[in-house]
Amino acid sequence: MKKLKRFGAAILGLVVALVAVPALAFPAAEDSAWDMPPVDAEFLSFEGVIVEITEFDERIYIRAQNAEGSVMVFVKDFTTFVLGEGLAAGDNIVGYFDANAPAIMIYPPQHPARVIVNGNHGEIQVGRIAEGLEIGDKPVYLQDGQNVREIVAEPDSWVASVEEFIAGRLLVISDDAIYVLFEIAVPLPGFGLGLGLDLGLDLGLEQIEWAYNYGISVEGRMVDALWQEIDGGFYVPFRAVVNLLRFGQSVAWEHETRSITVSNGTDTIAFALNSNEFRVGERVVTLEHPAILIEDTTYVPFNFFSQVFGMNNAYMHEGKIIIDNEETMQ
Repeated sequence: MKKLKRFGAAILGLVVALVAVPALAFPAAEDSAWDMPPVDAEFLSFEGVIVEITEFDERIYIRAQNAEGSVMVFVKDFTTFVLGEGLAAGDNIVGYFDANAPAIMIYPPQHPARVIVNGNHGEIQVGRIAEGLEIGDKPVYLQDGQNVREIVAEPDSWVASVEEFIAGRLLVISDDAIYVLFEIAVPLPGFGLGLGLDLGLDLGLEQIEWAYNYGISVEGRMVDALWQEIDGGFYVPFRAVVNLLRFGQSVAWEHETRSITVSNGTDTIAFALNSNEFRVGERVVTLEHPAILIEDTTYVPFNFFSQVFGMNNAYMHEGKIIIDNEETMQ
């Protein structure tokens, strides 16, 4: 494995080199044969009619063609935000993708779609909008549909206004609403991207441990926070998850004992910071890792929600922690 990871680091160097050469990474907008006007410093767009949709390896490939006959293939995965109803052949769409990402040098070009707009939603802006954005009474939602105004109005909200919440965030602004996109952080202990390659080659490079963080899904909705790895344990923000489970109003904090009580609808659960003992009614459940405080936010090991809170599932799959009451995973 060490040799493989070393080889991955070498390949990474090649990727970094390609990114450093704009002509290879992506053609300049004015030289492009695909008519992709820049949206902002981060994104380019392509408008066309869907001519084919195929699915492979949990990704959807959307082939679109514009009026001039140019073709683009957008790759849609769980990170893609779709504004509009579904996607089908014959729909007129505008896809937005990372202008700085290296492109696979094939035709038609393929790009991971960050945003796909289906139908007429007026003038669309995608990107990090400069300060001073006038939002008025316009609805503001997270990518998964959560109402940002309701989040800000919570008694324990960490921001004082919607403007503060969206400041510096990646936004989609339409005539009707503003959408705050989830952003995926990839914590890197060294440099570059973990390629997961292990071909048995020893290239003389130092071993790099790769870690992907694709966030937290609670009953199919993404938490607006990332999991944390601390002392070998994988932690999730307690209150953020409980809020999505609709038990946020039943949380109480005792300052003197630094303890928390919460109801799961059946039992009262109590635990203290820095303790790995969790009381559920009259019984005690002991986990390998304790509840901890990270930057004034309580975090619990993710299996708290299956072994203590009573959810059917709390597991990690391909870098994403999934918590739900679907059929129990074996």
